[in-house]
Amino acid sequence: MGIRWFSCLLLLLPMTLQAAPVYSPGEMEITLGPGERKSFSYTITADGAFAVAPFMWYEDEGLPGDWIGPLKAKWHWFASSASQTVTLDIPDDAKPGTYRGRLLGFVSGGAHSFQRGDGVELTVTVGADCTGAEFIDASDNDFELWAPNHSTRSVELFGDLHLPVGCSILAASYEVIDEYGEYSGSGELEIVADATGYRASPLVEVSRRGNDKDGREYTVILSIETEAGIATHTRSIVVLHDRRDKADDRPINGRK
Repeated sequence: MGIRWFSCLLLLLPMTLQAAPVYSPGEMEITLGPGERKSFSYTITADGAFAVAPFMWYEDEGLPGDWIGPLKAKWHWFASSASQTVTLDIPDDAKPGTYRGRLLGFVSGGAHSFQRGDGVELTVTVGADCTGAEFIDASDNDFELWAPNHSTRSVELFGDLHLPVGCSILAASYEVIDEYGEYSGSGELEIVADATGYRASPLVEVSRRGNDKDGREYTVILSIETEAGIATHTRSIVVLHDRRDKADDRPINGRK
């Protein structure tokens, strides 16, 4: 009965709606973290409109529809504008990234005169709930090698990490830079003890030039990538020039 009444009423109305409806704002850009919520409103206006429904349907362009909550179409009679409030609810397990969707309404200016316009373009950026990994090492990060016999040795470097809740390790590696520019190396940084520690075993040449009084230095750059970016830490391996004022040969052990 209500539908028949509405249809008859529309047939009696002149087709007065000319311009497409205008959404204000036409674009919404929102940044939230996993588990966060935000409400916003928009208005749809059309001169000469007889009825306005600010929300009629949603077009999924990557932004899941269930993130914007349950929305129902509702006509506002004898009005040329109306507003809609939307609550955006990001799930706890949402992955970081940019998501898009479009909210569309409807306006009527009379019999068979309906327009929807361009809608509200919604861009939602889900940020990483992560502050980044942190290397925790003693203040002395140098490691010394002896004797300079031109052998190639594996040096075990290890230390502690702090990985905050909400972070995951996306990549971990190390790079060896030779002071002389003659040797280079890289490899995977091993994450151990439930992501509370690391271990690397770079290969270096145990040699130095005779006139190098402070020894040959290898710089080892450790890198860990998380959702928050890349954290780096530097360790040093030095092939000593001599053993004066040094203890007997130190075990190859990276924790200092």
